[in-house]
Amino acid sequence: MRQARENRDFTVDHLAHEANVDRRTIQRIESGETSPKHETVFNLAYALQIDINEIHHQIIKDSKHSPPLE
Repeated sequence: MRQARENRDFTVDHLAHEANVDRRTIQRIESGETSPKHETVFNLAYALQIDINEIHHQIIKDSKHSPPLE
């Protein structure tokens, strides 16, 4: 997900604002510390203007947790 964010030239703060999520949530997702809820995945995909399946795949790939999504 970090790559998608950087491709859009978004800071963590900017993405947090656009997706209406806490900046710490984004940091935890990008570091693989947590797996987001479906609503959060949808909000992030919308904010980044990428396909929800693409962001879902990126999050699963980077996640250190099982199951990948709640």
